[in-house]
Amino acid sequence: MEADETRQPFNTEAYAAAALAQGKTLDTVQSELSKRLQQTQRTLFSLINQRYEDFLGLSTSLTGIDTTIDELRAPLTTVKHEIHE
Repeated sequence: MEADETRQPFNTEAYAAAALAQGKTLDTVQSELSKRLQQTQRTLFSLINQRYEDFLGLSTSLTGIDTTIDELRAPLTTVKHEIHE
């Protein structure tokens, strides 16, 4: 699958209609669509695997954020009260 194809929505009905208009058989169209589905699934699996480490790293980078939020809570509450007075 080309890079452009991953960015553009794929219209199965339009693809099938165009293929049939070109004289392709239903079996051929079904085979081509099955191959496209398999390629799309492989691409999705690959993208998930490439980003999985980033996903896991996200939770690591958020470690301790609750402490930072707690440290900011008191000063922000004070500012909030000063604004509303």
